[in-house]
Amino acid sequence: MAKAGRPKSEDSITHFVGVKFNDHDYDMVIDYCKRHDMTISHMIRYGIQLQLKKEKQSLERLD
Repeated sequence: MAKAGRPKSEDSITHFVGVKFNDHDYDMVIDYCKRHDMTISHMIRYGIQLQLKKEKQSLERLD
């Protein structure tokens, strides 16, 4: 019998990371996500991508 449910994508999200925020930072995250129509998870993944891209560009300037 075949498995029921949604098929896995090639780049499925399989790892879980918990993050704690104080009230002020949490409110800022919620406000940003509402204004940009995104989830907290998407916002954090996007921020990580931006930081890694920034670091890569910084290292390329040193070459």
